[in-house]
Amino acid sequence: MFKQKLQSIFLITLVCLSPLCAKKHSREKVGQIIQITIPVTGLLIAFGKDDTEGMKQLFYSVAASTAATWALKLTVRKKRPGSSKNRHSFPSGDTSLAFSGASFLGMRYGVAYGAPGLAAASYVGYSRVQAKRHDWADVICGGVIGGLSGFLFTTPQPEKKQEKSTEVPELKGVSGLATQK
Repeated sequence: MFKQKLQSIFLITLVCLSPLCAKKHSREKVGQIIQITIPVTGLLIAFGKDDTEGMKQLFYSVAASTAATWALKLTVRKKRPGSSKNRHSFPSGDTSLAFSGASFLGMRYGVAYGAPGLAAASYVGYSRVQAKRHDWADVICGGVIGGLSGFLFTTPQPEKKQEKSTEVPELKGVSGLATQK
């Protein structure tokens, strides 16, 4: 009961935070907040469902996505749009993280969780292009890396078995047999 209340309060706080940031900050800042919010939301949902295996799978997905993204960034060394110094544009790490969390939500808990996550992750990619921090190739590759990591490391949550009932079934007519003898 306490876990569910804590989860609800935190999720409501995160959902309310995004529009407030949109009024005070640019799309880029909102995208940066959402890219973290998606995997944190996945973690909170797994925690609320007492899904230890899901928490592990989210960790593996995010870790693999981050490692693959940085391996490519350091290998390709593509310059960011409008920057002559920064050579870490390809692929987009923000988009990779967002799609990693979103694909985890969809793979583990189904479309009802995954669709909003994918929409939010898509906004993160859009915000990176609009802020001129990445081009579409960077964002698409980041999304593919994040999506693949979620797909590879996440399994659907097994349905919980219903607990066996401890009630004794009512036997009709048994009491009448004992009195007729």
